[in-house]
Amino acid sequence: MTLKEIDAGLPNGFHDAEIRSFAVDYEKRKLTINLSVWLGNESDPGAHRLAEVVIEDLWFTTLDSSDTTYVQHDQCPTLDCAEDSGDWTIPALERLPKGFFASRMYVWEWCSMIYVAGRTASLVWKGEVYERWPEP
Repeated sequence: MTLKEIDAGLPNGFHDAEIRSFAVDYEKRKLTINLSVWLGNESDPGAHRLAEVVIEDLWFTTLDSSDTTYVQHDQCPTLDCAEDSGDWTIPALERLPKGFFASRMYVWEWCSMIYVAGRTASLVWKGEVYERWPEP
């Protein structure tokens, strides 16, 4: 599974998912991203659930430098969506092994991208659905 496939399987994709932690284990070649995923809809707009996204056989991860004009540090950074490679390129893709995927995710508060490549991606839910935002 790729990040794009996980994104497609979520009610709102990774849109407005808050990054709680981002950890690379270089020895195990694993990236773990803990998120608060927005599951909201018209009847329950504030629904969120904690999740752990794991990239196994990590090939690379890189973060664009932030646009300091717009950087916000008063909250957890939020994602937009995941896009698989094909419509974009970076030099590291030239050596991506067969059977690996590459994805990127836009981070609103940083005005920049997170790039990730690995063999597999998975999402595991942590806890139950909770209300993150008060109702209007």
